[in-house]
Amino acid sequence: MIGAPIPQDILKYEAKLVGNFTARQTIIYGAGLSLAAMIDLKILPSYVPKEIKFYVAAAILIVFFAWGNVKPFGQPLEKVIIPILQDNFLKPAVRVKAYDRVEHEKEFNKPLKSSDIKDRAKKSKTIKCY
Repeated sequence: MIGAPIPQDILKYEAKLVGNFTARQTIIYGAGLSLAAMIDLKILPSYVPKEIKFYVAAAILIVFFAWGNVKPFGQPLEKVIIPILQDNFLKPAVRVKAYDRVEHEKEFNKPLKSSDIKDRAKKSKTIKCY
């Protein structure tokens, strides 16, 4: 009987689509190649030297190839960057207003009256008042 090695952790397995590239890498590399070609052929004017066009294309491709290969914390880069951008720039946390600590402590340490407790018990469904 022919044996085949089975990966112990199935989450580490990535299906290959083209050659040794996963579907995600293929899409990212294709986007980088098409963007570099579009910028070099369409956007940059014809009088720009070929060396400059080559360096621009190389810079774009390096960014996209790094994006396809880098996996911080074992996750794809887009799954790490999106929460960072949301937490820090798009949806920053709501800041709590500053309060006077002395007044807060006085209010907190004030003894409760029995009428206060009964009023709270009537409003609350979890507290039973006997």
